[in-house]
Amino acid sequence: MKVPGTISLMKKLLFLVLLFPFSMCFCLSLKEKFIQAEVGTFIVTEQNKTYTLLHVHSISPEELLLEEISIPSHLITSKDWKKWVETGAEGHTSWILYAIDLAENQVTECYSFTRQAHLPTDSMDAFLTTLLDLDLTFLPENERLQTGPTSRPGEVESSKPWGPPMMRDGKKIKEAAYNVYTSNWPQDKSELAGKKIVLYFDKDHKEFPFPYWMQAREGGLKFKIRATDSGKKLQSPKKSLPRRCPSFIGGMTKEKGSAFFTLSAPIYYHSFKLYAIDVSTNPRLTLSVTSIMKRDQDQVTLEVDESELLETLIHGHQYVWIAVSEEHDVYAEMPHPITFKMP
Repeated sequence: MKVPGTISLMKKLLFLVLLFPFSMCFCLSLKEKFIQAEVGTFIVTEQNKTYTLLHVHSISPEELLLEEISIPSHLITSKDWKKWVETGAEGHTSWILYAIDLAENQVTECYSFTRQAHLPTDSMDAFLTTLLDLDLTFLPENERLQTGPTSRPGEVESSKPWGPPMMRDGKKIKEAAYNVYTSNWPQDKSELAGKKIVLYFDKDHKEFPFPYWMQAREGGLKFKIRATDSGKKLQSPKKSLPRRCPSFIGGMTKEKGSAFFTLSAPIYYHSFKLYAIDVSTNPRLTLSVTSIMKRDQDQVTLEVDESELLETLIHGHQYVWIAVSEEHDVYAEMPHPITFKMP
């Protein structure tokens, strides 16, 4: 049975792997595992005649960037995946960078280099809300699928746990060993609702964060995703994730001795510096204004004590307001100047 949307399921399962802790105990900390992963680590999966490469692009204390590139299997001419990516991923049909906020456990940005556009993250966020409560449980060897003949009474056990082939840098790893985890998806009316998921991780390289095998088979939904290659030290030609620029919403408002400026700004903007440019002078004068930032989802409010405005600004002069994010080197500029008037 062919299941529609299995590529999107692969993405969802990979985010499951990214945002949830795991260890040999049942206190899962996969997020910590990814934080400790080496930049450049990657895995390649094949599904529905499409190869998809997922790459740890960069990591900071606040954010994880994942790169995902897909190509139909009949278009790939070489399986030297590092060289393929580093030389522009010829033939790719999708090239995306995701940003994951490690404190909030949510996807904050998604940019398609193929479309040259930001993609919505709403559906991902809804899915990740479910993931926040999902547990991964270690599966002991005696509860896994076995290989070889079943032993008879009185005989030494001759079977061993089944594991998928493991490829690293185009070479098959002999005697590959796995840690296996399972999870039951909640009844959320999605394609995975109530399904049991099984994930295979490299046992000998616990720092490698990606699963080599993912499978769910229950009811009408049957799918499996296998890794065809993996490796480290991949260098992407895409050096950074394009950010959505913040923007002012409306003008300045005043209330109870304070002035307020409202911005539309994704949550990866953690701070802003506020400036007033006096356009009534020649040359123009740029003034730094102290503000207190408050956030409500993708909306930011900058509060300024009105007494500072009285000390800093000149009555009757026009000012263009600018909010600067130094961490991402972008700024928002109010489209029209505001004439400052003394109360």
